[in-house]
Amino acid sequence: MSDFPKIRAIGAGHLHGDLSGEFEGRPVYVCPSTFFSIDHLNRTFQDPGYRTYTLHPDGRVDSEVHTVSGGITDTMRAAPLPVFLADLLAGRITGEELQALSDAEFEERFGEPRPMRRP
Repeated sequence: MSDFPKIRAIGAGHLHGDLSGEFEGRPVYVCPSTFFSIDHLNRTFQDPGYRTYTLHPDGRVDSEVHTVSGGITDTMRAAPLPVFLADLLAGRITGEELQALSDAEFEERFGEPRPMRRP
């Protein structure tokens, strides 16, 4: 980043959840999804959202996450995120590894039956 001193912040998206941190002294902001977000710790669906940025004259950048409630998220929130989906989204298993599991292996690993298998 020393080659690019004018970069004041890094913005990216989306991650199905908001995230912020720092990289080489600059703030990093990841946008939540506009479809739905996920609380990975509690394995629940959360409201969709978006992020706004405030660019200050002194070069500082602030950002805020905004969420929007809605019927789809309210319905999804009623049930926990399936373990296999939480593991897939968190990178604990790949799509290929998931597909390779037999139905019995799937149920043994995740403690729930496979919802459906694509032909």
